[in-house]
Amino acid sequence: MSEITDPSILEITDQLGEPDAIYRASVPKMASRIIVGGLGLGLTLTIAILLISGTIPWPAAKHIKLWGFLLFGGITIPIASLTSINFALACRGMWVLCYPTGLFIRRKKEVIALPWDEIQTVQFENFPDNAHLQIIYKVPNATKSYSPQERLDLVDTAYVELKKSSTMGCSLTLLRADTKGATVSSMLTGFPELAKTIQIETFRRWYPKIIDQLKNHQAILLGDFVITLEGITHQSTTLAWRDFKELKRKQKLYTITQKKKWGAWLKILSVAVPNWHLFETLVQVLTDYHKLPDERDDYNEQSD
Repeated sequence: MSEITDPSILEITDQLGEPDAIYRASVPKMASRIIVGGLGLGLTLTIAILLISGTIPWPAAKHIKLWGFLLFGGITIPIASLTSINFALACRGMWVLCYPTGLFIRRKKEVIALPWDEIQTVQFENFPDNAHLQIIYKVPNATKSYSPQERLDLVDTAYVELKKSSTMGCSLTLLRADTKGATVSSMLTGFPELAKTIQIETFRRWYPKIIDQLKNHQAILLGDFVITLEGITHQSTTLAWRDFKELKRKQKLYTITQKKKWGAWLKILSVAVPNWHLFETLVQVLTDYHKLPDERDDYNEQSD
């Protein structure tokens, strides 16, 4: 705690005591993003100057592919470079204090409190395809010792696990009911650990209430989806859980397929779906809930 000199942070720690964890903007991470972005801008500018000055001749009109490459690179490289720089600078001076009751996030001399009980939305962005859902049960060997119907009440928490080598460019935006919130990103030290904590704490507060609602035959609204104990609906089209085949998240898309049908039932941008850890868990436990015994992994495991 001796390293903290910011008055707003010291005021919090004086009142609440030492936090469970502290995360802050990582200068090396920010510098690497800014350098890469600067190199991209410099490369684009250099090529433009060389072409305009005549040092490098313009391609002949018949070289359509080369013109397309120049046009594509001239647009996408500067945009990607500026995005990289802005992503790094957005985290400048940020501190995140993690307490058992929630987070305090300080940025640009403003401190925002995000109690776990008040967070309503966790928006995932740029999580890699290898970030997979992990479901933790309240009892050991739950998938082998209990039926899917029993397991519905045995889920303790869940999170989309980040590998430390695959965090570059990831972020989580946290919103309260009053729409106030903050974004934490991979520019912070220990971001995988912070992302896991956020997901675990929010899930534990949401899941039991949602399961109770589903059991009472109430519908749950999650982004553009309406979820019930019987099925999932998107824009007035419903897919029953018993006909649900698979949910895949790849290249920023969620793809849902159904049994005995070719092609996708639905493809939707993953950023359009909030609370991935909750959404993917509900899909998994509710499809398991409706599987016949010979379709279940736990049945096959016990039969071996």
